[in-house]
Parts: sequence; structure tokens; C-alpha cells
Amino acid sequence: MNLPIIYCPQFELSLKKYGIFIPLLNQRSKQVVHSLHKANIVLTPTLDIPLLTAQDLIFVHDKKMVSDLFNKKKSQAHLMATYELIDSLGNFNRYDPKQSQRPLSDLFISIRGQASATYYALKLALEKNWSYFLGGGMHHAHFKKGSGFCQIHDGIVALKKLQREKKIKRAWIVDLDAHKGDATAALAKNDPSILTLSIHMKNSWPTNQINRDPLTPWWIKSTVDIEVAEGEEKKYLKKLEAGLIKLEKYSTKIGPPDVVWVIDGADAFCQDILPSTAPLQLSQYQMLQRSSFVASFFADRKIPQAWVMGGGYGSKVYKTHTQSILFLSSLFS
Repeated sequence: MNLPIIYCPQFELSLKKYGIFIPLLNQRSKQVVHSLHKANIVLTPTLDIPLLTAQDLIFVHDKKMVSDLFNKKKSQAHLMATYELIDSLGNFNRYDPKQSQRPLSDLFISIRGQASATYYALKLALEKNWSYFLGGGMHHAHFKKGSGFCQIHDGIVALKKLQREKKIKRAWIVDLDAHKGDATAALAKNDPSILTLSIHMKNSWPTNQINRDPLTPWWIKSTVDIEVAEGEEKKYLKKLEAGLIKLEKYSTKIGPPDVVWVIDGADAFCQDILPSTAPLQLSQYQMLQRSSFVASFFADRKIPQAWVMGGGYGSKVYKTHTQSILFLSSLFS
């Protein structure tokens, strides 16, 4: 099958190669590829994606930060902070440089590649009505610094580039990750051409931070924020439906989006192993309901949709991405 699914093993975030021990497994995309193969969907790697330039990033991020990231010596400090590799006492945290196979500065090559593939996925969705990139979703990357394992905001960067190229005027971001899309809200807050929705845990990172560092303004509102309290899993789908309808009402004055970017965060899945996602425990069937509802919502309105993986930790989360892709492929067949 020739489906608009982007698989870029050359850009996978193989964190263990850098001595980083965070359960964001690069094998997640490989597991999806293997599962799709069992369903008679054979993917070949997408190898010819042009990389975003520093200028592309500067339209969204601080010029100095971008310059530092393209400098091997200076990029290491940014990456250490983004992946939280040093604790409050100055000790290494989930990081052992002695076990690294590659210098930490090389990690930015993969991050830049991920953002480039997100742009490619959005462009492909405009042509094919949908796409799914096995990666991306770096929604905690702020203007001046990375945060929450996200160094640059691939979605905002890609949408801004499409706008400059006159391929789109307006867009929505629908963030299904278990954590609030804090940087998405902050970066889009003064831009009426990009409306944002985040459905997330009510009492977990980043919304439980005590220190309100102005560089990580998690308190800035999305266009629509939907908080899900612990134990409210049965209300999740109704809350999501109400939020999308509310977002649609916001757009009546400016017109519908030309494309929607969906972050298909698997960390809301009950088999995700990241401790901070414990307050939200959706079953595999609830995750499928979520995907099918969102995909159908935009398909019914004939709005192109580009999906990316977003957060997902541990060896079981690939199941939710696989079922999202299978539903999308059947919806558009």
C-alpha cells in the first residue's frame, strides 16, 4: 500500500546512544512498522526529506538559541537542560556520558530531522488529505529554551513555514498528549491564524509546577484547554467532543483551518510507564475511540489532517499509534 505514512529511521531519537536513559524508546516507530507489516501495510523509509534551516527556526525561536544549537560546542548545554540530565545537586540524572556512543551535540541532528519530517507530513496532508509521521510532537519547546524532552517546536515551525510559502493561511493544533501543550499555547497566543486545543491531565507536569519561571509559561491558555482530573477517563471523549466544537465556534469569524496538526500522544495510554502520566489511564479501546473520533471529525469537514506521535514511554505504547494509523487508512480508503 502506498499510504502517506512517514517513517524516518535516520532521524530517530536513539537516546541510549547518547548515554541518556529516558524510556522514550526509538523502537516505538519500529514496532509500529512491524505491526503495520502484519496488517499488510509495508512501509519503506522516507529518506529524501530536506532539512529545515536555521532561518526556518528563527521565525519561531530565539535567534541566539538557534545559533547555539547549530554550534556543536554550545548545543550541549541546551540539550542537557532540555532532557533534564543534571539534577538540582549538580549530579548526572538519567545520564552517563561514559556509556554514550555518540557526542551529545549530535542529538540536535535528529531533532532537526524530526522537525523537518513534521513539515513534510503537513505538506503531504495537504495533498493526500491525511498523513502520519512516526515521530514529532515536540510541544514543550519554548521560544528561548527547550523543555520536557522537546528542543524545538516542530509543529509551529512547520506551520509558519507553510504560511510563508502561501500553502496555508490558517491552522489548528489538536494536542492529545497527556501533558498540557504549554509551549504551543505560549508560541501561538498572539497569532489568530493558529488555534490550539490541548486535552491533558489536570494535576501533573507541567501544570503542577510551583516555580513560575517566565521562560516556561505553562499558565498561558490554549485557545481551548480541557483538563481531565484523575479518575475521569469515562468523561474523556465527551470532554474532547465539547472542546472541538468549542474550537470550531472560535473559528467561525476567521474561517476554518486549511490543515490540522494532531499530536497523537500515547502517554495517555494505561500501559505508558512514565510516572507523571499516572493520573490519566485510558484503555487501548478508549485510545482507539479517541483516534477515530478526531479523525472522523476532520474528515467529515474535509479538513486535511497531519498526525504525529507525540509522547509515549515504554514498550507497549506503539499499539495505540498502530490502531490510529489503521483507522486513518480505512477512513480514507
